[in-house]
Amino acid sequence: MLGQKLSAETAESKRIDRSQGDSTMMVIAQNMQDLIDNCLAHHAHYLNITEVGSCLVNRDFLGTRLEPQEIQALLQLYTTGTITQETLLLQLSEGEVLGDDFDIEAEVEATQLGGLGGEQMPEPVEDDEEPVETDEIPEQDEEEVEEE
Repeated sequence: MLGQKLSAETAESKRIDRSQGDSTMMVIAQNMQDLIDNCLAHHAHYLNITEVGSCLVNRDFLGTRLEPQEIQALLQLYTTGTITQETLLLQLSEGEVLGDDFDIEAEVEATQLGGLGGEQMPEPVEDDEEPVETDEIPEQDEEEVEEE
């Protein structure tokens, strides 16, 4: 009962309260990233490797998924030619509309090639299949043509 607020809270005040809790998580995430980077540096030094690895700890604690109106606005900008397809896909990816494993570069390349990126596999041909009939007229000897 003590933790409950008696007055109605606005969405903005709830977001501010959330950000205060997230700031503690940000400090922890930064410390964790520094710890891992230091471990990688010591490991590289131990192995006499000059290139030291690094890491990035995700600090996105609040989902920022795009609203349908924002998605529609991005699509309008793309269809009018104001933004490129790559910009559209980047914004959709950052807005958590596309999955984490979505490859923007591959998608742009595939659509520029009209979906013919050379990834199509030829259909397998089985040995016992009948020959495929075509509309081509087989070559005939001159004698056969004269007899008809």
